[in-house]
Amino acid sequence: MYLLLLLLFFTPVLGALSGTGCTDLTVKTNSTLRFTMNTDFPAEIRLYNISEPLTIDLVPSWDRLKILNHTVNVTEETEASITLRGELAFLYTVAVHCTDSRGQGELVQELRVEVTRTSQEEVLNRIFGGVLAAFLAIAMLIMGCDLDMRLILGYLKKPVGPSIGLVCQFVGMPLIAYTIGYLILSELPAARLGLLLLGSSPGGSASNFWTVLFKGDQNLSVTMTFCSTVASFGMTTFWIFVLGSTIFAKEDGFSIPYLQLFISLISLIVPLMAGMTFAVKKPELASRVGKFSRPFFFIVVLAASVIGIYLNRYFFSLVSWREVVSGLLLGGSGYTLGLILSMLAGLNRSQVIAVSIETAVQNPSIALMVIQTNLYSPYSDIGVVPVVAFLLTATGPPLLIGFISYKAVEFIRNRGSNEDATSEPSAIKTTASSAPNGTALQPVDNIGYTSDANQ
Repeated sequence: MYLLLLLLFFTPVLGALSGTGCTDLTVKTNSTLRFTMNTDFPAEIRLYNISEPLTIDLVPSWDRLKILNHTVNVTEETEASITLRGELAFLYTVAVHCTDSRGQGELVQELRVEVTRTSQEEVLNRIFGGVLAAFLAIAMLIMGCDLDMRLILGYLKKPVGPSIGLVCQFVGMPLIAYTIGYLILSELPAARLGLLLLGSSPGGSASNFWTVLFKGDQNLSVTMTFCSTVASFGMTTFWIFVLGSTIFAKEDGFSIPYLQLFISLISLIVPLMAGMTFAVKKPELASRVGKFSRPFFFIVVLAASVIGIYLNRYFFSLVSWREVVSGLLLGGSGYTLGLILSMLAGLNRSQVIAVSIETAVQNPSIALMVIQTNLYSPYSDIGVVPVVAFLLTATGPPLLIGFISYKAVEFIRNRGSNEDATSEPSAIKTTASSAPNGTALQPVDNIGYTSDANQ
């Protein structure tokens, strides 16, 4: 009797210790599980080392990946046919769960599934990039009409502002981006790389537009953009080599798109120089054109934000709090760092605005180019997420909202001052009637009035 009870008690324990019928199961696929989103992808799964009837269940890591025939019952080595369909470009995993005849189950293996974007999406991105480049060239031409070459040369001779900007952009921002990625994005190497690339890629024309809109020193802004773009040829490579190698192996061979950097530099200099030359030869007409700079910049920024959000709409499905917080921290740190160092250097208000914006507003096109040329989808899509999060939380929409709020406050203040001005003539008329012999009143420093008889 006691022996029977002992057997009943220890039999499950011994069975658990000896493993389940799934322990020796081996799962292999007949091909790489990589396909385009919104297409049906047939695949064969080979099952080996089966000693008893088993139930195989395939569970995707995200419900955006659909698996037909995800449950398979097998009694011997066989091949199971499944069909995969990804609704979104992403790097998925499929957990292979096995249950034996005794009802005991375990996770046997995880399969990697790579779902890529469609070719139509890539074509739209290229078209948008070309149209945006044309508008940016026109915007830089208009900006050139409003620049003062003497001030730019003055900043180059005494480069206090540009020097502060270079320190912030090439020392502060890369280290901040790496630290944020290490603390928040440690489980997503591709996202960490995207954030580091963003922090190591200053320059670009977007910072010039925002500086003009917020009435910063546009001459200093353009000078800083020129200096940072030239310096990025070496400094961006340096940080990717030093810090990027700790994220991905050195043998992965990440390269910097020097041609894109050169094109970015040329697209900045040529329209600006053309605008400045036009201002010298046709100063009156250039002055009229320069008056349209802020409205045109606002339209360009608004259109770029709207179209960019549409083309990257998948971002809202892929993004998590990690990418949002990372982008927000990087942008906020950039504004703060530029603000503090420029104020410590004794720069004036417009120069502080320029340095702060130049530090925070990075050149995302370089980061995106490096990611897209070195990583294939869906790894490139994952790497792009923190870049888009930065644009949406630290530059585009927030600055746009801030600018609209700024203009609304300015309008209310100007309206109030105009109402005060309309009440002044009646007060002046009353005072004039009481002056001796009707003598006229003269303004004194725009504060009070005095009569000619008392002068």
